[in-house]
Amino acid sequence: DILTPGDAPDVLVAMNPAALKANIGDVPRGAEIIVNTDEFTKRPMAKVGYADSPLEDGSLEAYSVHRVPLTTLTIEALKEFGLSRKEAERSKNMFALGLLSWMYHRPTEGTEAFLRAKFAKKPQIAEANVAAFRAGWNFGETTEDFAVSYEVAPASQAFPAGTYRNISGNLALSYGLVAASRQADLPLYL
Repeated sequence: DILTPGDAPDVLVAMNPAALKANIGDVPRGAEIIVNTDEFTKRPMAKVGYADSPLEDGSLEAYSVHRVPLTTLTIEALKEFGLSRKEAERSKNMFALGLLSWMYHRPTEGTEAFLRAKFAKKPQIAEANVAAFRAGWNFGETTEDFAVSYEVAPASQAFPAGTYRNISGNLALSYGLVAASRQADLPLYL
């Protein structure tokens, strides 16, 4: 059996108006959109052609929109690290990842270990990113804006024991062509 979650994202995190405009077409109706409200000001919206705010004009009514001041919350969470505003803002992706990890009940240990390893030569930056990640998780846990969270069961609970392969469409097509070539006893050129 081929089991795939599909190509359409269930959640779009729009860090700015350009990201929203570029990716809204990929998001199915009813999906969740998390919007960094700190970036939805007149100038950035005008740059991408929004005459009115998409957060106010009704164009996002088909989606579940969550307005989150990601930049402000990240900067506030990282005050104790003594980072410049620009350095702290860079961690807003980790705040968003923490929020998504909470939404989907994902374990946090692996992400935190990855961040510490990635920034091993800059321990202050590593710990700031971990703090932003945790702040995003905590925001999801405490806010009432997210009424629903999702649990994705680990594969070990969903599937019987066995050997599985993660396969892309291109690889599946290639294997199919090779198998057809072998079955037909014909040479294959791709």
